Amino acid sequence: MSRWTATLAAALLTVSSCCPVGQPPPAAPVPPPTPPTASGDTAEPTSSIDANRPRADIPAQYRWNPSPLFADDAAFAQGLAEAARKREELGRCTGVARDPARLRACLDLYLETRLLTNKLTLYASMERATNTTSSDVQARVDSSRRP
Repeated sequence: MSRWTATLAAALLTVSSCCPVGQPPPAAPVPPPTPPTASGDTAEPTSSIDANRPRADIPAQYRWNPSPLFADDAAFAQGLAEAARKREELGRCTGVARDPARLRACLDLYLETRLLTNKLTLYASMERATNTTSSDVQARVDSSRRP
């Protein structure tokens, strides 16, 4: 059992055994232990984190990493153009019910387009959540939601 698990279990047992059923816990509950990070160090206590500090001052382990979606804003712009092309192509998927191969191709195209659109929207939304003052960021959010 890890130190984190043992400490948490001890804290839970202390809190649950101190109070009869229906009674509130004591006024000063035992604070939860700080969970270890991947390196084994304890994380920065959340009470000492200033939610208003600049993003650059926030440790990397607490920041979103949008690179699995798009490497950068240029890749995002390419994704927007690709999504527009795919939507145009989807518009030509009419009368495909009688041709199983064409139906399959159109369904695959729809799913690819939907996944790309989800990535575009998520990337832009994550960026806006970390930078609410930039008009460029808001423009990316708006462009990601256009049909």
